[in-house]
Amino acid sequence: MLINSLLVSTNNIGAILLTIDFLLMATLFLYRKKTDPKVARNIYLWVNIITASILMWSTTSPHYAFVLPVFILIASLIVSHKQFLAISSFCVLNLVSFGVITISNGQIASLNFGYWQLIDLTIMLCSAIYTAWQTSFDMRYTLKSLNLEIQKVTESHSQIESLINFDPLTGLANKTCCEERYVRFLDDAKYKNEVVAVLFLDLDNFKTVNDFYNHSVGDKLLVHVSQQINGLVKERDIVSRLSGDEFILMLSRPENYNFQQLASRILKRLEKPVNIDAHLIDITASIGVAIAQEADYNFNEIRKRADIAMYKAKQSGKNNVCIYDEEMYQQSLHKISIVNGLKEALRQDGLEVYLQPKVDIATGKMNSAEALIRWTGNNKDNISPAEFIPLIESTELICNISEWVIHHACRLCKEWHNKGYQEMSISVNISSSQFMRGGLLDIVKKELKSSHLDPQYLELELTEHAVFHDNDHVLNELKQLKKLGVTLSIDDFGTGYSNIEYLTKFNVDLVKIDQSFIRDLQHSTDNYAIVTAIIKMANTLGLRVVAEGVETNKEWDILKELGCNYGQGFLWSKALSPTHFTAYLEQDLRLTA
Repeated sequence: MLINSLLVSTNNIGAILLTIDFLLMATLFLYRKKTDPKVARNIYLWVNIITASILMWSTTSPHYAFVLPVFILIASLIVSHKQFLAISSFCVLNLVSFGVITISNGQIASLNFGYWQLIDLTIMLCSAIYTAWQTSFDMRYTLKSLNLEIQKVTESHSQIESLINFDPLTGLANKTCCEERYVRFLDDAKYKNEVVAVLFLDLDNFKTVNDFYNHSVGDKLLVHVSQQINGLVKERDIVSRLSGDEFILMLSRPENYNFQQLASRILKRLEKPVNIDAHLIDITASIGVAIAQEADYNFNEIRKRADIAMYKAKQSGKNNVCIYDEEMYQQSLHKISIVNGLKEALRQDGLEVYLQPKVDIATGKMNSAEALIRWTGNNKDNISPAEFIPLIESTELICNISEWVIHHACRLCKEWHNKGYQEMSISVNISSSQFMRGGLLDIVKKELKSSHLDPQYLELELTEHAVFHDNDHVLNELKQLKKLGVTLSIDDFGTGYSNIEYLTKFNVDLVKIDQSFIRDLQHSTDNYAIVTAIIKMANTLGLRVVAEGVETNKEWDILKELGCNYGQGFLWSKALSPTHFTAYLEQDLRLTA
């Protein structure tokens, strides 16, 4: 009866404990989201281990000890190392204590369970602990390595996304990102009843900075510009760098907002000289503004309009702001037509060199000619150089045409020499773009060599703007040209910087007085004073002087009086084709013989 009572009592204790265990597990399951997961896991393990231990002690049966390795394995996977060691230590101590006490009291002799069995069971439990520990270590190491790889992939993805959407130099959005955000930006603006303006900003003469300093200075200047722009717009505005020195600003403002005023403030901010690597750099920019229309969801179209307005700002003298209108679009089409027509003319021999005589003021004898470009083929609209030269000044085509003129000018001059006109020389206008790009020295060397023309008979006419940049590149290029033996002159002198210092520093040979000062020379006291001053200055510096645009005998007489060396203008002849010029040359030789 006593044994049966004990069995019933034991069974009741086990049933109660198991019931409590299941109820606690169910509660933890239902409230696992509200409870700290670590706390829930610890409660789960300790309740089950303690339940197994109580059952083992209450039933004096070591079979419940076989449950402990299972929970040790679970513990190795879901709790910290400290908790795992605590649980493992508790289980080992619990088992050893149970075995020693029950064996000593002879309570489980009927199960043939002695100290050797206790040792075996303890070793098995320790082996399970060690196995669980190693498995946990390996799994945690694997998970840690996997997490590191995932982190690397995430970082790489972020870097790739950054490269795709952001400019690595300035950190601004790039063209791709700007284009993607434009439609969303436009929709947000419409929701706020605002209008969107796209501002296209291009730095003026930025290539000069890269050419005359270095690209590192240019990059730092671009970073400076981006910072200045960001400092004048709102955080919600989009500022992006398209490429090179081109920036796009997308602004959302009320309908009556003055976008031109904001653009002017940006230009004013950029006007301030910036010190980069001990170089004080002056920079300006041109901005074109285009306002998005009602359903203007095409980014490329709105960007093109702002771009057209920007070029109009450059043609208006740079450092300027221009708002897009439809007239600009038509002008843009006209410019594209001219550029394409000139490209075709360059390929199909549709260009020709015309020659305007240059005479000795004292004797009236012709001793030189200026090579001038004429568009003769496929020019159905009779577009003159006065129209197409300024249009192509900002394109690469001006450099190609300049090289073409040098090529033909050298050959024409050599032909004159072969015909007996040994003293004739020829001058060629060099655009500032050609000079800034570099490579002019190599082109001149090549053409002189291929035409067999003596360098002293080639004169290069440079604008004041081309030689104004006082730096090693300009100085070295001019020195090399002088060393080669060519003649250097400053064209349109008096209309630009008129810096006397660079005339001597750059070792030029001639200055050409702009025709605006020669016109009405006999009546305008201002023009007379300017021409007199230029001639006296040139004589003092040992330079020769050429007067452009001479049209009357009176102007000739005044220039002769003032000591001007050469003259050029309609008084003697307009620009002539090579054939007509040769005839004029022969006639001039007969008259002055």
